[in-house]
Amino acid sequence: MTRPSRVSCPIDLETPGKRLGHLRVPHSSNRSAYGWIGVPIGVIVGGEGPTVYLGGGNHGDEYEGPITLLRLFQELEPERVRGRLIVLPMTNLPAVLAGQRCSPIDGANLNRMFVGDPGLDHEPTKAIAHFVEEVLLPRCDAAIDLHSGGRTLDYVPSALARTGPDDPLRERKLAALRAFGAPVSYLVPPVGNADGILAAADRKGVLALGTELGGAGTVTPTTLAVARRGVLGFLAHLGVLDGVPEPGPTRLLEVRPEHYVWAPRAGLFEPAVVQGAEVEAGAVAGWLFDPDEPERAPLEVRFEAAGLMLCRRPIPMVERGDCLFHLGADVAARAAEAALGARGRPVGRVSASAPPGRSPDGTRVRSIAAPRAARRRSRRSRRGREPARSRGPGPRARRSAAPGFRARAGPAFRRAVGRLRDRPCPGSHAARHRD
Repeated sequence: MTRPSRVSCPIDLETPGKRLGHLRVPHSSNRSAYGWIGVPIGVIVGGEGPTVYLGGGNHGDEYEGPITLLRLFQELEPERVRGRLIVLPMTNLPAVLAGQRCSPIDGANLNRMFVGDPGLDHEPTKAIAHFVEEVLLPRCDAAIDLHSGGRTLDYVPSALARTGPDDPLRERKLAALRAFGAPVSYLVPPVGNADGILAAADRKGVLALGTELGGAGTVTPTTLAVARRGVLGFLAHLGVLDGVPEPGPTRLLEVRPEHYVWAPRAGLFEPAVVQGAEVEAGAVAGWLFDPDEPERAPLEVRFEAAGLMLCRRPIPMVERGDCLFHLGADVAARAAEAALGARGRPVGRVSASAPPGRSPDGTRVRSIAAPRAARRRSRRSRRGREPARSRGPGPRARRSAAPGFRARAGPAFRRAVGRLRDRPCPGSHAARHRD
């Protein structure tokens, strides 16, 4: 049974017209015993049509969402809208005012609070998440929550969908990504991430997208243009607005666990790649220096997988466990991998700074970043039992798995296929040991 919300909304969300008010989120503090936090909420109700939730400021150091939605709310009038727009430009207001990812009041990350709990008086972030999931989303047909990388991450401007093969909304989400028209679109698996707003929308059967529109604690005209054009395209796709330019092409990627690179220890990180670069599995990601031991050789960090460098950490000082990069792989390349029957990718790890295959003192070593399958092939070759090679994918696998997205059968795709051809055949001894 759903628990009632502790948040009240003083404005009418149903009657035609345009209204702005403040949600009242109860919060008792030393400064105000019976106080509440006023979170801005706007509604525009026009003619017949779908209801769409537009959210920004889920994290307080991500600025494209609040700026884009504040401007759109000021510009749009009910006469132009078919349906209803519910707008929360600064959903986690305390975090926005503090310029922080998490709320300064309870320390909570709003996008990890969609757990069906209205919270206690000292937990306003839970109360906001509960109100969005249990009061607003059930009224909606579609939703978009605008994010960027905040202070600690910087993204290639992109839109994203939480989806998997069994998602009943998968095709509609892919169509919505095309309509948003970001330079890059990517898919994240529904496994895990159950406490975010996209998971909440899935539970309510609401078509929902997210974004990552830049970051590094700033905002630029470029990222704002992507955000504005994308939101308008999304609304036009749903039939809410007319007169919106056609979207440009978008490159479809997917993000998997092996695409992330984390700092193995604290230090000063020197990156070896630039934003938007194509990288190979095992390529050098950068070098990690120890400020306390300047004479110590830097630690070399490598990518575990191949793909587009989608996100980077803009702050060079890191602690163990900080995300340094994450990649995205073309869906077409994944289709090729499936056609070849390969499982997983070569696994890269961290090694001391030195040329490949050599230690810092110059002696030859076996690199722990080398693909294990390649080492097994070498041993088999020496025993005269080189495994058979696959012929590679057929024409169907070379096509994108999602028609309508820009085809990516270029050099990156060919390199991915080349790596897969060098792997053992499925069912061979080496392949079984890779599972």
